[in-house]
Amino acid sequence: MPPTIPKFNSIFAGLRTKDERDELLRIIAELKKSSFQSHAIDIEKIIKDTPFEKFATELKELSSDSAKLMSLSETLSALSILELDIVFQPTQEAVIKISEWIKKNVGTNVLVDFQHDQELIGGARIIFQGRSREFALLDAIDTLFKEKSEKVLKELKA
Repeated sequence: MPPTIPKFNSIFAGLRTKDERDELLRIIAELKKSSFQSHAIDIEKIIKDTPFEKFATELKELSSDSAKLMSLSETLSALSILELDIVFQPTQEAVIKISEWIKKNVGTNVLVDFQHDQELIGGARIIFQGRSREFALLDAIDTLFKEKSEKVLKELKA
């Protein structure tokens, strides 16, 4: 479920991964903590070198409303996570494409959590809502070999 805080919709729409969500939750926690302090917080310093730098104005406006920050934090924490185990480090372009596909086909409230598994050979493992499915090139080759082994052996002996 998308947040109902209009100023935050653009930030929410740009979230792609669990790591980005976790970084935003860290920023929100710092903003909430600073709302109880007497000195002004430097939001630009908190969000420097994060994907959220371009939303400094929106975050600054939200930082003065602890109820909205709490609601936002709860909404972000409730997002579903699809774990994608792959053998390679995805490029930013791959992250964007995979995330867009997931949002279109699985749900707009689903973020991807990329994990790296060197055991997967040319494939991926998807874990979502307690269910797991593995797609691996090695499995396909193994299945093909089992199905065609007699034929392959005959051809090798010929």
